[in-house]
Amino acid sequence: LHRGLAVLALIAAGGCSGRVTTAVRSSGLLTTHCVGGVHHRMIVHDGVWFQTFGSSLLVIDPSTADVLDTVELIEQPSPGPAGPAVEMVLSGRRLLVVIEDTAVVELDTGDPRRPAFRARVDAAQLGIAPRAASLAGGELFISGRGGVVRWSDRQVVLTRPDVCGRVASAAGGLVVCAGRRVYRLADGSYLGSASDLQPLPDAFGIGRGLLFVRQGAGAAQVGLMTGDIREVDVDAATVSVDGTVHRARIIGDRIWVVTDEGLTGFTISGDRLLDRKHHRVAGARDADAIDRDHLAVAGVFGRAVIGPETAGVDPAVLLHAHRVPAGFTRARRDGRYIVAGGAAGTWQYEAGGPARPSGDSPGDEPAADTVRAIHGGATIDAGGRSVTISSGAGDLVHAEPAAVRILALAVVGGDLWMGHERGITVVGFDGTEKGRLWLNAPVRYVFPWLDGRGAAWAGEGGFGAAGLSER
Repeated sequence: LHRGLAVLALIAAGGCSGRVTTAVRSSGLLTTHCVGGVHHRMIVHDGVWFQTFGSSLLVIDPSTADVLDTVELIEQPSPGPAGPAVEMVLSGRRLLVVIEDTAVVELDTGDPRRPAFRARVDAAQLGIAPRAASLAGGELFISGRGGVVRWSDRQVVLTRPDVCGRVASAAGGLVVCAGRRVYRLADGSYLGSASDLQPLPDAFGIGRGLLFVRQGAGAAQVGLMTGDIREVDVDAATVSVDGTVHRARIIGDRIWVVTDEGLTGFTISGDRLLDRKHHRVAGARDADAIDRDHLAVAGVFGRAVIGPETAGVDPAVLLHAHRVPAGFTRARRDGRYIVAGGAAGTWQYEAGGPARPSGDSPGDEPAADTVRAIHGGATIDAGGRSVTISSGAGDLVHAEPAAVRILALAVVGGDLWMGHERGITVVGFDGTEKGRLWLNAPVRYVFPWLDGRGAAWAGEGGFGAAGLSER
């Protein structure tokens, strides 16, 4: 593990500060500059704000949202595909951080301002691709694609082919969600419908009660369940929230639901949800309480604090805002600049330089899925799992490891550059790999530099630039 005091750390999972890193792959050297990153998950505890950022853990002062320490959770640069840190759970001094589909890192928070490394267990050792972590029935569990693992002895306690979510305690024992279905952990039997569950405090008076989320295509239902996985009252204790729910938290007597549009809160009053409030924070991913009057909030926009000043104000007044470029879904080149936008706004980037907020439109052109060059052409196949490359020697098919989807193509200096879910790969039109960079956040657009010697990109993890040079 590596530590640093930079507010934004250069990391292989898509959060980077503009420092230069290199990644040697195949016969080439891919030299990069990148800026941006996504804040995924947070826990505010014991006067410290723990925040995942790309594949790093930031230790933050909640009073200012400034970084006190940075813990890098994976090797830099990553030697293979590795996801961002997407989940955390705290039990006593033990903090587990889940690196999506890659590994789980255990830290000791005895000194909360300087978490100490205790262990790292890779996906192959776990027997699942980890996505979630939970504390239930006095045990820590890791869940993901393939099932559920008990952390204490690394035993697989449930095997399933799909993605399992967090484990929770219910009336009949421990349960887990997979998709929109709830299963008993002991025997895998089906119990009901939800995509996420967490226990309600006893003070609410619902024995073994649960807060549930049931995610749909464009909206989610959120509400209260009894311990036998039945909704308390579909009219009074279940509400609809637009968008994708990234997190639901119980803070005091209120539920806070976090979506890309912001935070929506409801007061729990007996068996009813009342007093709906909304704080619009574009690009939010998570929130937690700092004190009675302040919430920490973070996401693709960066991180900030919401205080009582935001009451009745839309969008929310953000205190101590640290904004970073990330979450881009649209982009275009404007001369020597890239203009990219997403849920958290529009930014402008010059390859190798800083990124700045922009009032320009990012356009609505999709990324190139077909390219032509003197040496041949290439097309992303249906589903994005492969690219068909054509040349005078015939056709060949290129696929990325771990079924990574390919999202964008560009021709740079006679080579084929492919932006994908975990970074960038460069190949010749004869299929020879020239270079590879694991960024571990989707690269959705690739633009050749004007001199044809490299490329810049935009995507979920922000902006970056790279040049390929022979050994």
